[in-house]
Amino acid sequence: SPVQLTNSGTAAGGVSDPAVLPGTRLLIVHYQASSQSPASVGAFDLDTAQLDALTPADASGHASANRSGTAIAYGKGGAGTVALKPFQGGLWGAQSNLMLPMTPAARSADDPRYGAVQTIHWDYPEWAGDRRLVVSVQGGDNASHSTYSLSRLAMVELDPGLAQQAGVNYVGRTLE
Repeated sequence: SPVQLTNSGTAAGGVSDPAVLPGTRLLIVHYQASSQSPASVGAFDLDTAQLDALTPADASGHASANRSGTAIAYGKGGAGTVALKPFQGGLWGAQSNLMLPMTPAARSADDPRYGAVQTIHWDYPEWAGDRRLVVSVQGGDNASHSTYSLSRLAMVELDPGLAQQAGVNYVGRTLE
C-alpha cells in the first residue's frame, strides 16, 4: 500500500510534480508553503523527509532533473521563462535563466503562428539528454498569461558546460 511522504507540515499549500535527481535520494518537487503563497521548487530528502527551498516563492515549479543528476530545469511562472540550477558535489549552484525569445515577434521568426498572440510563456521543461530540453511554448491572449490560444513544444539545445554558464542561449525548433 502507498506510503505518504509529505504532510501538511511539509508544505501546507501542497507538494506535487516529483522528479528524481539521479544518483541521490532527492526528489525535486513543486510546492507551496501555504495555500496563499506562490509556488517554489524544492528538494525533498527521502531519508530525512526534509524539504529545502531551491527557489524563492516566485511561481517557480514543474522541475525536471537531467539524467546525470548534475542540473535541474524549471519554469519561472511569473517571468514566463525557464531556469537551470546546477548540482555538483552535493551542492546547488546559482540559477541561470535560459535566454529564450520572449516576444511574439521574436518567436514568430521560428513559427509564424506566434505573430498573432500578445505574450509568450515558456514552461514545463523536460530533459531529453544532458544538453537538450523539450519545453512548452505558449502564446497568450492577454498580459496575465491566463489565456493561451497556442501551445507547442520546442527543443532547446544547450551549450556544453551548462553547469558553469550563466545565461544559456536558445537554439531551437518547434516540434509538431
